[in-house]
Amino acid sequence: MAASCAFAADFSKVVFTGVWERTSDYARSSAPAAGFSVSVTGGSVSAELEGEAFFEIFVDGVDQGFVRTSERKVYPIAKLQGKHLVEVFHRSESLPGDFKVYSVKVEGGELLEQSVRLDRKVAFIGDSYTVGYGVEANGPEDGTPFEQTNTTKAYSFLLSRKLKADYRIFAFSGRGLVRNYAGIVPDWTIPKLIEHTVPGMAHEGKGGPAYDTSWHPKVVVVFIGINDFQGDAPRPTEDEFVKEYHRLLAKLRLEHKGVKFLLLSTRVWPESLLIPAVERVYNEELAAGNNDVSLKSVVTENGALHGHPSKHSQAELAQELLPIVARLGGWLSR
Repeated sequence: MAASCAFAADFSKVVFTGVWERTSDYARSSAPAAGFSVSVTGGSVSAELEGEAFFEIFVDGVDQGFVRTSERKVYPIAKLQGKHLVEVFHRSESLPGDFKVYSVKVEGGELLEQSVRLDRKVAFIGDSYTVGYGVEANGPEDGTPFEQTNTTKAYSFLLSRKLKADYRIFAFSGRGLVRNYAGIVPDWTIPKLIEHTVPGMAHEGKGGPAYDTSWHPKVVVVFIGINDFQGDAPRPTEDEFVKEYHRLLAKLRLEHKGVKFLLLSTRVWPESLLIPAVERVYNEELAAGNNDVSLKSVVTENGALHGHPSKHSQAELAQELLPIVARLGGWLSR
């Protein structure tokens, strides 16, 4: 007989995906597409959440829309009959800031154990293109970034789902490798942000743990540099950019033995400085004997908010990268 109210405050039957800090009281994150899931038999699923955020809800892999959160309270997630998998993903950005999950419950049903596949692991390091910034917008001025950003429509999330892979998305709008867009918060570039489990809080001087590198991806997709070379000067020199890129790859190699890298680039307004810079990184890595790198230049249709890739373009990019990442991970045969 199903329990009338089953609580999972200890998260024993909740599966977390993406970058999270776990404590005895809550799970906390600021990462794009950080998610949690429960397997249930019927009932009304709800979660006690806190933080300014949008969460996309999936039932059995089908998008059911979103819930917007703010103050700490119990938010309804889904009302179901029968056995289902319910997934909830952070679709907006929390930089600065964070969000917390305190508990998940199902009334009139039961929480079940989940069978989780962990053998495929892929990480993404990027900026707004990887976040899915403004992807829901129907034009360059349609709404706000908070409302229109949806990482579940970004190539990073879509590609992970196609691969049926566990993932981590380290992506931050407006941030670069050496220089952030328009020189904003110069001390918080991508290499520094990824050192923190909850960079949205560290960014505000509120601390938090260092990122735990014990989760080892097989493939890391690196799509950085748009903000370094976009907009008004000053920009980094190519030498500065290439040096920091090599430094980042070397750091990741030390942390994740045997990892493969896919280096992405695209044309950046007003000059196409990123593509040749990333090509130089690739060629110098090969010359140094590092055969763990692959290179891909991509083209996107930037009709969404503030000139960012549209949903259609993000989906196309995920499909384009699928065979490349599958090959790098050794996942083509399965």
